[in-house]
Amino acid sequence: MPRIYLPNLRIIITMKAIFSHRLKHLRDNIGVTQKETAAHLNISISLYRYFERESAKNMPSIPTLVGMSFLFHTSTDYLLGLSENQIKESSKVFKFSKSTFVATLRKIRSSQKLTQSEMADKIGLSLRLYQYYESTLSNTFPSYTNLINIAARLDITIDCLLGLND
Repeated sequence: MPRIYLPNLRIIITMKAIFSHRLKHLRDNIGVTQKETAAHLNISISLYRYFERESAKNMPSIPTLVGMSFLFHTSTDYLLGLSENQIKESSKVFKFSKSTFVATLRKIRSSQKLTQSEMADKIGLSLRLYQYYESTLSNTFPSYTNLINIAARLDITIDCLLGLND
């Protein structure tokens, strides 16, 4: 997997185009409508249609992205264009939440015997921002840029970082 640090605007725009194309392709492959997909993801059909448009300026929330990866049996890395491997390696089924991400982040930091400050330095974030991500008091996920950077600097996939794969 290529290392991607601090993606610039061109990379983010390319990621959005790849995401839109792959989303439509995967939905067509399993033969479901946009309406059925939106209902499964618990989002409006207009929002789902927006994500399939290559001109979309925004990406789905992390929980919605995870839901898409489960629905289409693929990885978040594949959806985002960070991997060419379309098949999901894990068949874990569970309710994804911020606490899953927090637990994974803490487990990684603990396994590397790092303090929060050392982990923040390693992944290129301020200590305050890292503590915010590791807090269960916040329901906010990292931005896509930070999520990609954290995964790349830890040399793991986004699925692994989100606790979807071991």
